[in-house]
Amino acid sequence: MSRNNCEVKKIKPISIARKNAVMERVFELIYTKSSFLLLGHEHADEDCISSVVAFGLLLRKFGKTVNVFLEDHVPDNLSFFADICRYNSISLFVKDVTEAINPDVVVILDTPKPDMIASNDDIEVFLKDAAVPKVEIDHHFTADAGYSGDEGYRLTMRASSTCEIIGQMCLKLEHKPDILKKYAITDLYSRNIVLAMLTGMIGDAKMGNYLFKKRDKVFYDYFLKKFNGILSEQFNKGSGNISSVKEILELIEKLSDEDAKLYNEIMKNALYDGRIGTIILDEKQSEALSSGIDYNQFLGVIKRATDDIAEKAHGVGISAYFDPAEVSDKIQFRIRASGDVKGIDVRPILDEFNITDGGGHPGAIGFRFPRTEIKDLPGYVDKISKKVKTLIPQ
Repeated sequence: MSRNNCEVKKIKPISIARKNAVMERVFELIYTKSSFLLLGHEHADEDCISSVVAFGLLLRKFGKTVNVFLEDHVPDNLSFFADICRYNSISLFVKDVTEAINPDVVVILDTPKPDMIASNDDIEVFLKDAAVPKVEIDHHFTADAGYSGDEGYRLTMRASSTCEIIGQMCLKLEHKPDILKKYAITDLYSRNIVLAMLTGMIGDAKMGNYLFKKRDKVFYDYFLKKFNGILSEQFNKGSGNISSVKEILELIEKLSDEDAKLYNEIMKNALYDGRIGTIILDEKQSEALSSGIDYNQFLGVIKRATDDIAEKAHGVGISAYFDPAEVSDKIQFRIRASGDVKGIDVRPILDEFNITDGGGHPGAIGFRFPRTEIKDLPGYVDKISKKVKTLIPQ
């Protein structure tokens, strides 16, 4: 990828006027180009997987050829997305591109910075081709966030999730009856695209717990209500299909027997100090718990455990663990606020501790350091914990 325009940091969302202009330019690509390659980030989570599927479904409504590349298999609890892709003629490549593709446009979704783009040698060919437009749709800012898309095609907005941004694109299209008629789109909000957008929104922000600005909560609640209503209306009794936000949340949080065993082992390390819950896994523990399983699986359970200690503390959860050596040399940190904490913003932690490799949302951040930089992990977590306590509204 020609990344000379990708060194610019993503510090703040684009303005409303610029958002509208960029969105129109992205629509023009959708109208005029034929083949699209959709990419997310490494170790894709619910919002990332949901966003590539949702955007792929939107493109299919316009009759476009859609290819999706993921570095890892879709988790079991989201396996229905693979079926949705197959049913809607979206080519889903995992780890390898197994057939010839020739995209006119590359779309990078939910990816904080260029070096986190899910890629391999085949994908890099398209990322480096300056003749292929790179569209970016994302909601990550500050710390080490950097642009991945071409100037003019960066739809980087403040939102609960990337799926909410796709929801805003659909809302804009909803008010373009001539376009919908031209492409014979009679069902813009089909069940599958609504399911994908809802899954991403809930996966990233749960029920809006991590949103602290009134504007953000209003947008989130609007789309949640709109999409939940559509999903319920289109539900066929006896079909076994997902019919509500509640069912999506249950599905996202469902643990396999193997995951439940790992979760229980991780939770044995949970400690509580007032409204702060912590989980610290030293190098030996991290290696023992992550060995023999997929790294994405390990990440998913760590994320769930961090959420749960936050809820049990009725405050904030902090976790720290070592990446497997074959993945990176980093110590990873996660900070998540519970639904009981209103108005918290944990992002000042990044500035307070001069953290340049990390980012997130007001109620949820992640960051990392080379393992050689942290000599006393419990001591470092304690310092962070003390600072987080001062951020919790009384």
